[in-house]
Formats: sequence, structure tokens, C-alpha cells
Amino acid sequence: HWERIALYYHMPINPKLWTESTLSSTWPSSIAYLALRDQDAPRAARFLRLVREAAFLDRRDVGTRAVLFDLLSAAGADPDPLLDLAFSEAGRNRLLANMKPMVEFDITAFPTVVIVNRAGEGVKIVGVRTAETYRKAIQRMLPADAVLTTRGSEPLAELLERIPTLFDNEVEKIYDVKPDGFLDFIGANLPAGTYATGERLGHRFVKRPDQGIKSKK
Repeated sequence: HWERIALYYHMPINPKLWTESTLSSTWPSSIAYLALRDQDAPRAARFLRLVREAAFLDRRDVGTRAVLFDLLSAAGADPDPLLDLAFSEAGRNRLLANMKPMVEFDITAFPTVVIVNRAGEGVKIVGVRTAETYRKAIQRMLPADAVLTTRGSEPLAELLERIPTLFDNEVEKIYDVKPDGFLDFIGANLPAGTYATGERLGHRFVKRPDQGIKSKK
């Protein structure tokens, strides 16, 4: 199943995650993310990405305090206060409150994106959709006379500050790069010595030398 998911989304997932590993719970990492997001949204985004890499690539149990301590530290956060909340009843209640919209909007599939305007009107987008689908959905939620504008993708160097590791498919989609042009694009857009490349589970990646996953051939 997970191998098919990896092929469908063109993203690396270690298929042994569920057969040879133990993932005790995703609740503590989710609670820590929510708390960190309130403090520092960009740092929370880095932490969430590190959690996904640790689970789906390295098969680490992201439900344990020790692993989450490492990941929060790598994201530059102060781990202990966040972890105290993550493993508490208060943290559990915080996550349950955050999950209420899933029931309200009848969310049962992944991915699901719900866009709500100030009037409380909403639209639900289920499954993998094109950018045009999202553009139309956003336009529907705006006043009739509103003009929706778009901007180009942020520079690769800035994106790597937010996301520790970028895989080939992500770079190709974001920057409209052909598969055989991945390394050339990286070399043309990042100064030498500021990045490292490698391959995991058949997917090439680029990262800052001191961030994200370790290069494993």
C-alpha cells in the first residue's frame, strides 16, 4: 500500500514503516506542532517536515519524547516546554479542539483542503487537484469584485530556509523543472558550498548541509 502511495505522489516512503517499525502515536508530534505554530509558524513548518522525514524515511518513532526532543532541537525550538504540553491532558484537549472542523466539514479523505471566508462560507477540495482548482475555489470565497493575483515561486535559497529538505519531484513541480534538469537547476540557483545533494529511496534531494536528512545512497 505505502509503495503505491509513494509512486502516486512521487515522494519517498519507506514501505517497512508499518511492518518492521513501531509508531506509537502521532498525537504528541501534532500537539507540539500546534503549540510551536502559535509561537513561530516558520519554525513549526520546519519541525513538521522533520517529523515526516523521521517517520517516513528513517522509521523513527515520532511518538516518543526522545525522538521529538531531537527533532524540536533540530528545528531550533526549546523542546521541554513543548514536550511537557505534548504529553499532557491539556495538550490532548488542544488537539481534540483542533480536530473539530474534521467533523463539521465531514473530512474523511486525505488530502482535504477547506477554505473558509470571513462570512463563514466554505468550500472543500478533496484529493490531489491542480493549481487552477485551488485558484477557482479561492476566487469563490472572495467578494465578487475582488481580483485574485498570483506571484511567482520564492527563490530556492529562501525555500530551503523553511523546508529542510526538498526532493526532486517537489523542485520539479514548484519551479517547472524537467526531471533531467534537477541538478543543473540546483547548481544554477544555489551558491556552491551552501547545499548538499543525495538520494533516498530512489529520489534525489537537496538540503542545507546542516539540516534535514542525512545523505544515504
